[in-house]
Amino acid sequence: MVERADMPEVRDAADQIGGQQDLERLKKVLKVANSVMSGIDQPFVDRLNQLVAGTAAPAEDAERAFLVARHSATFGNLARMLEFWSMVPGRRVSAPTSSL
Repeated sequence: MVERADMPEVRDAADQIGGQQDLERLKKVLKVANSVMSGIDQPFVDRLNQLVAGTAAPAEDAERAFLVARHSATFGNLARMLEFWSMVPGRRVSAPTSSL
């Protein structure tokens, strides 16, 4: 597979994320993560909602990183969250398919 070197999808997503604040920024990052990462499915979203509602306690670093990013959606916190998510067993990061 040959991928474009300029990665327009990544650039466009970064532009959209950069123009948002806090919760909206987090939502944009979740949308991008869903497009490039396996395991961002309904049970995962349900778990995140439980964490936000306080009906569940974070059980792993990836969940704690989400709560930190939700509280303060800085680029550093969001990057750490995605890094932790990528290390969760069964979750895989893949390049999105694109047309040349």
